[in-house]
Amino acid sequence: MNISLAFLLSAFLFALPVHAEDAAAPGNSLMQKLSKSSSVNKPAKPADSAAAEIKTSDKDEIERLQNYLNNIKTMRADFTQTMADGSNASGKVAISRPGKMRLEYTPPNENLLVADGTFVHVWDGQAKTGSSIPLGSSLADIILRDDLKLNGDDVTVTELKKYPAAIQMTLAQKDNPAAGSITLEFEDRPLKLKNWRVVDAQGIETRVAIYNQVMDVSIPSSTFFYRDPNMHGGRIN
Repeated sequence: MNISLAFLLSAFLFALPVHAEDAAAPGNSLMQKLSKSSSVNKPAKPADSAAAEIKTSDKDEIERLQNYLNNIKTMRADFTQTMADGSNASGKVAISRPGKMRLEYTPPNENLLVADGTFVHVWDGQAKTGSSIPLGSSLADIILRDDLKLNGDDVTVTELKKYPAAIQMTLAQKDNPAAGSITLEFEDRPLKLKNWRVVDAQGIETRVAIYNQVMDVSIPSSTFFYRDPNMHGGRIN
């Protein structure tokens, strides 16, 4: 699989659902929430079936969104994340395509996610532990690849909703739709990504709003180096 951006997103971010009970619940780590191999207890609608419901007339719209996402090379933004229990967290996100992303949360939240082009590293600030998995085996892969194809071999558009000044598009993996989905929400005319909504394999929903976006900005390569906070600090201001 050709790995590169995962436009938001991340989430194509990447923002991970974080709950107070995560540290205490066995097998419920941040990395497990990110992994494509997560299991689900309820049947999911097959991605191919959902894709078939996309109207032929929407193909041009999907291509327009695909071109917009692929034209994003670098971005800095602030974000606010709302979890299923109503709690909120905020922070900053930096993206450099292909394959690189960094999410830092505002203290006292110490969670950190870094995609360095090869691996996704997650620091669980509550448990004080870190984990790493190949970028290609993470949900972040959906939005951090070099040439995102929204109806390609492995990613499919399961729903497209159009409003007078907004568009919503839901994506899932063709080979494992039960792993969850991500819905991207855009302002229209001109196109601008404003929010994304992640539903994980357990059906838990997390919303992320991004603002103060700066595109095509120079970002030092050191931003995407992962430094274990236990050893020498992981934050880059």
